[in-house]
Amino acid sequence: MSPAQHRLASIALLGVAIYVADQGWGRAHRAHLRTAWPVARGILRGADIVRVSVSTTRRPHSYYEPRLTYSYQVGGERYVGTRLSYEEPNSASRAQLEHRLAAFRVGDSLWVHYDPAAPQRSTLEVGGASDGVGLMILTPFILLVAFLEYMLSRAEPADAAA
Repeated sequence: MSPAQHRLASIALLGVAIYVADQGWGRAHRAHLRTAWPVARGILRGADIVRVSVSTTRRPHSYYEPRLTYSYQVGGERYVGTRLSYEEPNSASRAQLEHRLAAFRVGDSLWVHYDPAAPQRSTLEVGGASDGVGLMILTPFILLVAFLEYMLSRAEPADAAA
């Protein structure tokens, strides 16, 4: 690669690093805000595990995801929610999800966390401390590669030194 191409690559990688850091911070921040959501008493109306098939150009694959339905009231208004967690526990193993959902029985009373600004947005589990952390951990490595690309752009070509 020429020095100009290395400089261009370093600028592109810097842009990618900024984007990845922003996405990671945003996810972590939203996860943190959800921990402060108020709760309402709800009733579990349905619990199931469904198989989701995905076809890609290379090969089809499938995974399992939980399907919960619960109702709750906020300010006298009735809402229906379906989210277990913002870190949806999709799995390649049905047995793994069955184990996770064993604590949920239709008709059970449960705590529903809801967004006070939009009470129709809800979840049964909050936190998700790992939301965005992986992206934030990735950022320094992208910056390192960007720095190395920049340093290569400044290196004097071997044939020019002769």
